[in-house]
Amino acid sequence: MDASGVINQRASPLNASSKGVIALISSPGDMDSFSSPSSSSKSVEADMDDASGCIIVRSPGATLGSSSNAAAAASSIAGAVVVTGVIPSDCEGIGGIAETRHGKTLYSIFSSKLNSGESLEKALLMVAVEGTLEEDESVVQDIAAIFKSCAMSVSGKEDIVLEDLFEVQIVSVTSQDDAAMVSSILK
Repeated sequence: MDASGVINQRASPLNASSKGVIALISSPGDMDSFSSPSSSSKSVEADMDDASGCIIVRSPGATLGSSSNAAAAASSIAGAVVVTGVIPSDCEGIGGIAETRHGKTLYSIFSSKLNSGESLEKALLMVAVEGTLEEDESVVQDIAAIFKSCAMSVSGKEDIVLEDLFEVQIVSVTSQDDAAMVSSILK
């Protein structure tokens, strides 16, 4: 993957299929339950999980700038996308998650998927909230609204819906054990 987020599959030594790729999209500089201490906060990293054979792509992505291109490109080939670093207050209030850096990241993920040119296979989209939410359904509705706006902008079509391309799950992660449980589901 180059600096603009374009995937160059010929340059990768890893044999990737969408079902064997997990994209972990985190907030730059934020340590969350899914971050590894050795992870760089500024670059895209891909590693093979020895136990499952999955390729795990870690990328900082939840920003208000344009640096989420690489994160979005990584997520367009993934069978599972996990947005981490979300806190309960990101999901509450007027506008909800759409008005946060995570909303911009989700828009980039959706745009990349819709523009990928690949067959539009359904993927798991998991939003890992670092804490406990009172209401998951409103977050899913906010995410669906982001997708609808993106689909209209990218394709001009109203008939593409979030559920066609993503199974959305909102999970509360309050400990390393919760993160390990989520990781085991993904593999």
